[in-house]
Amino acid sequence: MNRNEAREAVVRTGRLLEERGLTVGTGGNLSVRVEGEELVAIKPSAVPYGLMTPEDVPSLQLGTPIKRLLPILGPTPRTPGPWGAWIA
Repeated sequence: MNRNEAREAVVRTGRLLEERGLTVGTGGNLSVRVEGEELVAIKPSAVPYGLMTPEDVPSLQLGTPIKRLLPILGPTPRTPGPWGAWIA
């Protein structure tokens, strides 16, 4: 799965989760690791699942210091959480 396919998968999966009533609005975290690269496509913070497009989904390099991610992801105490799982 390349970077664009990963972004499309985030959008498609987010809409499916919302359709099934498993999330609403902008709630929850969703990410897809890009095969063969040290990248992960993540659901943007303030974009509702139903309005999200692949262009809204950032791809971030694994190992990026959290301080550099905060302007992109927004300040939240949960920001560091998912990255440990991807790095492991």
